[in-house]
Amino acid sequence: YGVLSRQVNSEDFDYILCASTQDDMHYPNAGNLLSKELKKDVPVLQLKTACTSVAYAIQVARSLIMGACAENVLILNGEPMTRFVDLGCRSSSFFFGDGATARVVGKGSGILELVDIETGGSGDTIVSSTRVSPTTQVSMEEFIEGMTLIGKPESQSRRAADRKFSQDGKKVVEFVIRNVPDLVRRFLNRNDLDTTGVHRFITHQSNLTMMTKLCEELEIDPKHMDRNIETRGNTGSAGWPSVLAENQGTYPHGTL
Repeated sequence: YGVLSRQVNSEDFDYILCASTQDDMHYPNAGNLLSKELKKDVPVLQLKTACTSVAYAIQVARSLIMGACAENVLILNGEPMTRFVDLGCRSSSFFFGDGATARVVGKGSGILELVDIETGGSGDTIVSSTRVSPTTQVSMEEFIEGMTLIGKPESQSRRAADRKFSQDGKKVVEFVIRNVPDLVRRFLNRNDLDTTGVHRFITHQSNLTMMTKLCEELEIDPKHMDRNIETRGNTGSAGWPSVLAENQGTYPHGTL
């Protein structure tokens, strides 16, 4: 199962998976809109698992293909993060940027081969898309125009639209450093590899400090880490796929 290298037309995919941390609309989603635009009526699924959304979508795509429900699956991913972060939370809001990616997963050869994948379900207490902030709810447009100052809200009343993305940054770092190295080592062991054979490494584009710490824990030289965090910011689940897209011409086919 690979990311296809040949030109793909709308007639070639059988499913659309939308996988994002945040969306402009809950429904219809981007897949529904694209299906209408292309005049192609295919099943559309929406997956929301925060910054791991694309990884889960790839696993679902693989399962659909293995179950003979599809031959090619289009995965869409758009992250308007700056519209949803709470600009009153100075501990995390400045990390985020916006991004969008798309890829087709299909059976057969492609630019990249999907060798192994593992996902889990913990971490429910450290990231939220609808948490109420103690600071004034400010939109990006209002913040740029200086229309609203960050500070304590005049009222404790809240609308549903006031709920913002938030995270406990310290606990996120602790969770990643505690869990991800063991996941990577299990993957390498299952495939008769070790970190000395890793020459290119991509991780979630969270923040450079955490990414570098992860390399240290895995004993991978940070110079082998491909990234765009300095220029793109944390773009949610679009982060690592955008790094992959920006560098795909530098990877030997079938070796990543």
